[in-house]
Amino acid sequence: MDKKGMTLLEIVISMLILSLVTIGTANVFISAKKHVILNRSKMVAIGLARSYLESLQVNVTQDTWDLSGNNLCLGVYPPFNDTFNPGMNYTIRRKVDTNPAAGIDARRVTLTIAWDEKSS
Repeated sequence: MDKKGMTLLEIVISMLILSLVTIGTANVFISAKKHVILNRSKMVAIGLARSYLESLQVNVTQDTWDLSGNNLCLGVYPPFNDTFNPGMNYTIRRKVDTNPAAGIDARRVTLTIAWDEKSS
């Protein structure tokens, strides 16, 4: 018996294998996209924190710590939103307290930045 072509069973099995490989490859790309979005959001959050802290470093000195407009008065500040990255909403919370363990009059600024992840 001469075998010149492929049987229907061979074609179906080949298509099944090709489908599984394609689905696996697509899942890799989808997962990579989610990681790229997450890392981009982290980089924006780091940039927002750096920008806020740099403004404190330049504009605030020890003799102006307790002035009301310098954002370094002791306390918990209300959260504010920033939409630096279009489509993402970043919520920035900050707290200023002292560090009694340091033994000097130093202020500790704690920033917490949260964002809503895109569901795509």
